[in-house]
Amino acid sequence: MQPTSVFLVLLFTRMSLGSPIINIIPMSGEGSTVNILESSEMGTPLAHITINDQEAQCYTESEIAQLWQLSPGEYKLVAFQNLDYEDQTVHFVTIICQSPSFEITRARITVHVVDQNDNAPVITINRLSMSDVIEVAENSPPGTFVAHISVTDVD
Repeated sequence: MQPTSVFLVLLFTRMSLGSPIINIIPMSGEGSTVNILESSEMGTPLAHITINDQEAQCYTESEIAQLWQLSPGEYKLVAFQNLDYEDQTVHFVTIICQSPSFEITRARITVHVVDQNDNAPVITINRLSMSDVIEVAENSPPGTFVAHISVTDVD
């Protein structure tokens, strides 16, 4: 019997899973809405993100948050900067995932900054006298100017 040689070519084709499916699990909030306290620090988790296609590459379009990959198809969305309610109360984060077959999916997350009383009120007293003590004669008529007091609080 003669030995026979066979040259075999194998082509592997990736089965397309279609567009990646993005699943958002907010740390605080519901659906695609996340709540974060304005006192939260950079790196505070906003949401847990899972993708059905472990080969998909994902990133964010955002100035306030970024994705940290935990494992293939699993990410954590974290605050990338300190957020201040008095500056902006709502931010939007877009997550973009692309499969190896170039199919793209986008998901939009709404981030609500929750106000906290983090600014002390400012009290200003304007008086006629330069002294720290305001003297008023006991026989002064009602409506006599004593001092003008104004209070401002950005919270």
